[in-house]
Amino acid sequence: MSGQKGMKHYGATIIDQVLAFRGEGKTHREIADLFGLRNPAASKELLKRYHQKVERLSQGILPCKKGRPSKKEESLLEENHRLKKQVEVLMLFLQPRERR
Repeated sequence: MSGQKGMKHYGATIIDQVLAFRGEGKTHREIADLFGLRNPAASKELLKRYHQKVERLSQGILPCKKGRPSKKEESLLEENHRLKKQVEVLMLFLQPRERR
């Protein structure tokens, strides 16, 4: 749970509706009253975060996954680490032979 106590999280459907209302020319205050937002700044901030997300996606910046990695990812990281160690050992083994 992120954010402050009592913080609301809005889905894509509400964001789409807010975008439609802004396209119709409604003010942030009217939108806040329709959705029961605390204040008009909440509507403005919601749209600001949405536009930032769209801009990042258009630039090719993918959102990072949050939280603990899955067990599959952990096992792949462990296998990668193990293979790197094996390569280091083999390189150390081959170095004296290359000098001759």
